[in-house]
Amino acid sequence: MALASSVSAFLLGVIIHKVRKLDISPRALLGFVAMVFFLAQLAVIVRVPLPSCLPWGVVAAVSTATVLSYAVLADFFPKGLTGRANAALNVFHIGCAFLMQYVTGLVVQHWIPQQGHYPEAAYQTAFAINLAVQVLAWFWFVVPIPLTRKGATCATS
Repeated sequence: MALASSVSAFLLGVIIHKVRKLDISPRALLGFVAMVFFLAQLAVIVRVPLPSCLPWGVVAAVSTATVLSYAVLADFFPKGLTGRANAALNVFHIGCAFLMQYVTGLVVQHWIPQQGHYPEAAYQTAFAINLAVQVLAWFWFVVPIPLTRKGATCATS
């Protein structure tokens, strides 16, 4: 996974350079990479007969694309607020990582451990719930629903 993440981080820079020449936005690229991430997670959940290092390698590889979220976020805020927005996104990324681990544990513990381990169905269910939340967020990302009333402006101070 470390190798996949490292190679992907390097290739992401090359891909972004090529994609900009094709006039494809970071938002579109992030949306596409998220779909690849969903497919890799689905392969883990339904146990597609592949070596486990393949879907988990894809998960590690696409995880480097989260840096695109900072470029996307900059389009939604005035220049003077971009730094604050990115700091808030950092807090959100880290906070949600902890929250999802906790929620995963809550879901898994609904099963009775067998020989000291929770059954596979417990993890499949927890991961499927996590994936469902991600897909819903992706739809919100792809078809943005404004959080403010029409005509409302963002204060810049």
